Amino acid sequence: MVYCRNCGEKLDDEKNYCGKCGTPKIREISKKTENPNNFSRKNTSNSGSTLLICFCLIAGYLALNFWAIGQIEIDDSASSIINSISNTNFQTGILKTELGTKLRIKNPTIIPVLVSEVSYDLSYGDNVMGQGTTGFIFIMPKSHLDTPINFELNHVDTGTAIVEGIINIFQKEKKSLRMNFYAGFGPAKIPVGELK
Repeated sequence: MVYCRNCGEKLDDEKNYCGKCGTPKIREISKKTENPNNFSRKNTSNSGSTLLICFCLIAGYLALNFWAIGQIEIDDSASSIINSISNTNFQTGILKTELGTKLRIKNPTIIPVLVSEVSYDLSYGDNVMGQGTTGFIFIMPKSHLDTPINFELNHVDTGTAIVEGIINIFQKEKKSLRMNFYAGFGPAKIPVGELK
């Protein structure tokens, strides 16, 4: 039996309203109508789980990638340096010289490494004489990559560094020419090597 939800009067099956107070009759929801709603709720929970799993996998890879970036090595062997010099393209201006060369980067880990860029600077004491950068790189596990790198040598800072070097010889100060390498990962710059 169905009763009025407003006054509690027994409702006639043939009428769509209460004969006593006039409140419209609410039809019962059949099981056929409920099943699609239940199915869509299950679908929503399944897609939520899938998104959570995908998010965890991506976050896990990014964390491993961040660790692996700190493990990459710059090849400073003689053969690599000679190969870089032989492939160098010079373009000299008044204030700077632009060099296009190659840099060998090694990935000793079992994680494929994704890096937004590798950059380096050439400095003597406090003078940064030049800076170089690669583009976006991807290095497979346990392998190396010879990647193009653009380097700009600043003539003014280089001249200052040469003068400082001559002064330091007479003053017997120990300063060395060095190259610092960094791997970029989003906004972060991770030191990955130094050559002296």
